[in-house]
Amino acid sequence: MTGAAARLVVGVEVHCQLSTRTKAFCACPVSFGAEPNSLVCPVCLGHPGALPALNRGALEAAIRGGLALGASVAPRGRTQWDRKNYFYPDLPKGYQITQYAHPVCEGGEVRLSDGTVVRVRRAHLEEDTGKSSHAGDGETLVDFNRCGTPLLEVVTEPIDPATPERVEEYLRLLQERLRLAGASEAAMEKGQMRCEPNVSLARADGSSTGISELKNLNSFAAVREAVAHEAARLAGGPWHPPGAAVPRATFGWDDAGKRTVLQRTKETAADYRYFPEPDLPVLPAESIAPLVARAREALARAEAARDRASGAAREDATLLGLDAAQADALLVRDLTGGRFRGAAAAAAAAGIPEGEAGPALAAWFLGPLAGWVNARGGDWNAFVPSAAEVAAALALQRGRRATPQVVKEHLLLGEWPGAGGDPGAVLSAKGLLGGAAGEDAVRAACAEVFAANGDIVAKIRAGKTAAKAALVGQVMKRTRGTADPARVGAILDELLRG
Repeated sequence: MTGAAARLVVGVEVHCQLSTRTKAFCACPVSFGAEPNSLVCPVCLGHPGALPALNRGALEAAIRGGLALGASVAPRGRTQWDRKNYFYPDLPKGYQITQYAHPVCEGGEVRLSDGTVVRVRRAHLEEDTGKSSHAGDGETLVDFNRCGTPLLEVVTEPIDPATPERVEEYLRLLQERLRLAGASEAAMEKGQMRCEPNVSLARADGSSTGISELKNLNSFAAVREAVAHEAARLAGGPWHPPGAAVPRATFGWDDAGKRTVLQRTKETAADYRYFPEPDLPVLPAESIAPLVARAREALARAEAARDRASGAAREDATLLGLDAAQADALLVRDLTGGRFRGAAAAAAAAGIPEGEAGPALAAWFLGPLAGWVNARGGDWNAFVPSAAEVAAALALQRGRRATPQVVKEHLLLGEWPGAGGDPGAVLSAKGLLGGAAGEDAVRAACAEVFAANGDIVAKIRAGKTAAKAALVGQVMKRTRGTADPARVGAILDELLRG
């Protein structure tokens, strides 16, 4: 990707929304999905004479997040707030309250599975800006609800050498630690964790490419793909000699086109004219020491609870026949919000052995059901069917009253999720209950498809055997998923030989 003589270097900035009920410097509530411009006040809108007041809960959450990363709290003896001055339509004050010279947390590290250590430079508390939406008619709509929402900005030292996979793993571990500490929900689909990798290439002789700042990536897949794409693009140069000024440019990510899109170039360093925020007090380290002590105690309790849960999860995984990755996702991190455990318990109550139900349910929850939920914003609360209904669908498949293809297409990915009905009734109404199609029906469907697709048959006989999948797919469609795919393939092979 980058050539033998070049290393991929990536520094990562992440903005994580802290878990508080109200904003960083005012009493406005923090709520996702509220009516635009309904959660605002003179303080977060920057009206003249409106003074900020620090949210103690936001400071505590920032401290818990920093400690979870192994950072030191106020190591320079104090922490204070600064004004970062710049103009943007969704920044009504014309400046952002942030931390510059004296962040609340400095240092720390995250160790990856391959032994790579990602060093954390700083983690500071700041307020969020509003949100701009670009309408199709050329207008820009601004929602100020997010203004003043407390953020923890976590900045790493350069990962060198980096890979897209290392960057992704760091972000996953960061999310896990912040959640463990209760510092942030870090739900990327809600904009609570926004990632901004800074990508460049470097050679052993000291020459390097420019730096590409990838802005506001909100999924792990987008980060991995965007970093890989930008590294490949930068490999074409230009290369700058050792010690030369390196240009910077800001890019967005076009997920549909799988490419980075230039937003703006930076010919000179931005001058944000930082100066101390005059309306917020400097906090000496000794004044926040009680908060630090309380945060350490809370983190220790959370880690102990996690260790107990991990031990219990390992025992449950053995009973359920899950592998390590499945156990981590479904039992330790519990990505489904308890729905997998509930379905497994319901299946056991229905008489399905745990060792049989576990792998089948894991394949559903980590496969088609996860895809269904992700298509609806990644919120498992959108998955309405009860644990008993999921177990009933498994029982239909296990009892050969419905084929796996029918269960997947007409229940897991069909009308049933969200309908809250009986899976058997749903399939019965569609005429799909009763198991696999009979031999005669399958042979008839294969013969019809074979006769209607002479061009595909010719390709297969000419050596393009992969084209047989198209015939199998058509037979499955004709039988509405009730045929056994393996049997379909065998019958088609007979016809091809004839």
